[in-house]
Amino acid sequence: MNAKEGDYVDHKDHNTLNNRKNNLNCTTQSINMMNRKGANKNNKAGERNVTLVKKNGKPHWLVQFWINEKSVIFEKYPFEEKDRAIKLAKKLRKYIFDDILTDGFTELK
Repeated sequence: MNAKEGDYVDHKDHNTLNNRKNNLNCTTQSINMMNRKGANKNNKAGERNVTLVKKNGKPHWLVQFWINEKSVIFEKYPFEEKDRAIKLAKKLRKYIFDDILTDGFTELK
């Protein structure tokens, strides 16, 4: 692995004992933080990148990612459609981490 100073080595399968070259990705801290498992303990949806927001007393779900240190909201769903929000978040994570990062990109443009 040709990691430079300041680079992070990310395990694609999240198994830190699996140090085979095809499982490692040289990346930035920003990407490494995005590619982690599980939702935060205080996450109401139980799924990463899906956030419950109450605006004007009316709750709704946001599918939101941090990309290049900026919050990007992809979609907003009514409170009753949490399953659709979760489905989109999973699809976007698969696209970002399986399609973009495995092709050698280390930062999203």
